[in-house]
Formats: sequence, C-alpha cells, structure tokens
Amino acid sequence: MDFSYQYSSEQEEFREAVSRWLEDNAPANSDALFDSPEGAVALDKLSRVIGDMGWLAPSESSEHGGAALSADLTVVVLEELNRRSLLSLVQGEAQALRTALIAWGTEAQRAGLVQSLSRGKRSVWRHDVSVSPRPDGAAVLDHDSVGLSATPDADGYIVNGVGMFRGLGNMPEILWTVALVHPEESEPLPVCLLVDATTEGVTFTSPRTLSPMAARSVEFDDVWVLRTDALGPEGDGHRIISAQVSLDPNADLPGWVETETDALLDYARATESGGKPLGADPILARILIEAYIASRVSRLLRMRAGWERSQDGETERTDALDSLWHRGAASALSDAARQVIGPRALLSSDDPQSADGGRFERLSRRELTEREAGDSENEVLAAEIGMGEKEGQSRENS
Repeated sequence: MDFSYQYSSEQEEFREAVSRWLEDNAPANSDALFDSPEGAVALDKLSRVIGDMGWLAPSESSEHGGAALSADLTVVVLEELNRRSLLSLVQGEAQALRTALIAWGTEAQRAGLVQSLSRGKRSVWRHDVSVSPRPDGAAVLDHDSVGLSATPDADGYIVNGVGMFRGLGNMPEILWTVALVHPEESEPLPVCLLVDATTEGVTFTSPRTLSPMAARSVEFDDVWVLRTDALGPEGDGHRIISAQVSLDPNADLPGWVETETDALLDYARATESGGKPLGADPILARILIEAYIASRVSRLLRMRAGWERSQDGETERTDALDSLWHRGAASALSDAARQVIGPRALLSSDDPQSADGGRFERLSRRELTEREAGDSENEVLAAEIGMGEKEGQSRENS
C-alpha cells in the first residue's frame, strides 16, 4: 500500500512554471543570504518580489494579498520555496502577524495591514519572548523574558524597557511586541502592541551577533502607543504573539535540520580518510545514525503539529515538544558535523579549506542563534566552549 502523496499533471505543470520563475528571480544561493546583514536586507527585498506573485500567502484571497490558489497548487509553491531555502519568508514574522491579525485584529487593523503584509510590503520584527504550555494545555508567559512594561494612559499606553526582537532587514517598520500591564494587586497582564518603529523614544542597538537572524535589542523610553494599536485584549498578548502560519500538511517541507543532516550524510559518503569514506568508520557511522534519527523524529513532530493546526486543534503542547526536540536535534547535528569533519567544519566560506563551502560553519552559527530564548549570545558561546555552567550546577555553586 502506497501512502505517499501523489501529484497531479496540473501540479507538475505548475511546478515547472514556479521553478522557472524562481530561477529567474531568486538567487541560486538563497541559503547564504542568512549569513550576513547584506543578505538579510536582500531577503527582505526578495520577499517583496515574491509577495507581488501572491506566494507569501498562496492560499489567501486576492483581497487579502494572496494568490487564491487551490490546496493542490499551494503545496507546489510551498515545496518550491522550501527547496530554495525561502520557506522562512512564508513562515516569518510578517506572515505570522498577518495570521494574528486575521484571528484577533479589528476590521480597521485588518484593512490597513493584511494585504500589505501578504505582499511583503511591510517589514516586521517580532518580540522574542518565552511561552510554554502548562499540563492543562494553557500557555504560560515567562514574565522575565518580556523586558517591557505598559502603563495605561488615557487613550493609549506608555511603554518602557528593553526587548529582544527578530526579523528581516536592518530596520523594521513595525515592532510586534508584548508589554506587561501591572494592575494593582493582581498578576501582570500581557498586552500585544503594534508599534511604529519610527516612534519617538524607540532606540535600536547594533551589537555584534552570530547571525543577522539573531535577536536584536530595542529600547523603549516613554514610547506612546495608541489603544487602537493594541492587538487583542489585555491578558492574551503572549498567545497572540505566538501565532504561527499554518502550512498544508500534504506539502513535503523538510526543515533545515533535515536538509543539513542529509548534506552531512552525503559529505561523509563522498569524503575519504585513509582510502575509505568517513561514514565507513564505525564510531562516526554511529554518530551519523543518531543525528539522522533525531532529525526524523523532529520531522514527525513538526508534521503532527502542522496537521493539528490544519484541523484547528490545540497545538500548544505539540508545538512546545516540537520546538524542544528541534533544538536537541539541531544541537546533535552541530556536534556531529564537528566530530565527523573535524576543525574544517568551523571554517567559514571565505576560507578555501572550509568543508562544503562553509556550509557546516553556517550550520553551527544557525544552531547557536536558535537556542532557547533568555540565554545571551555570550552565555551560549561560553557554554559551547565549556566555560558555562555545568549540568546540575547552580550559579551559587559555580
């Protein structure tokens, strides 16, 4: 019995057209665009070009800025974008905000933003906060990860503090954020706010980062935000900012961990040491097998979360488990690359001795920048080279 998805002739014809368009309009090395600030800016511009085709929201109506494609043709667009490492444009901050606006926004907010977001015309940075599920399935916000407070004042809020944000480009147009409102004698209430990045009192810092996709610091000093720019009610801000784009579960969309695991396996087969492929060494073979298994379990969890989301089910637990396993699989893959390839795995693309054009050095940087929110990059790097806390060791005892 064959359980694989079967493509129709219409899908295959459409795939050829989509593939030709992407070959003409997208760079061949799209994956490398994630490695530099210039590349991140190029990705932001590319999202606008792809958005003009309606492919950032392929199944949405033309009224909402989408391509109004059928489910079958949407699968094709998603798969072709993913093959060129561009699926993150469909799943990124701007499209996640579009999803949140459709679910929680007012009619005026949707009319003003949904179409422009679908077309890639608005750049968005999203507040990087920590949300985890309780045993009963409810989402819980780690207040310490927020860093921003919102004081109600007449028709708006006065926002103060420092938050960490992620998004494309050097400068966003919209800061999608959560701030804590502190009522008297009760728990803080997270409120979701859409802040114009040019508002007086907003300051961007430019620290050195492992990747242009890493979280960046933004300071708010008495920033005035109208209540009409609040998305959803007070108390639900953490749920709203956790919105994700729902992708068709029929689409074959390997994540970057799966793709890079396959690349490492190919490298181990093609590269010899002592006259034998690297993968022939029994110790290295076991390391590769463990990395492969971890990547495939991550794939199953991601597919399960996608299916639940497509059925309008509760996905908090599955999303949390998927995220946790993904981080573990990414870490295992990064370690495996260094053990299998050796020091050359840490050489960047500008070094002629780098492995596979610096691919595995990019892998290591990406894994480091995706680690759990709350760890600073200094802490991540310290832990990576053995200078951080040991497992089970408290700060008091270190």
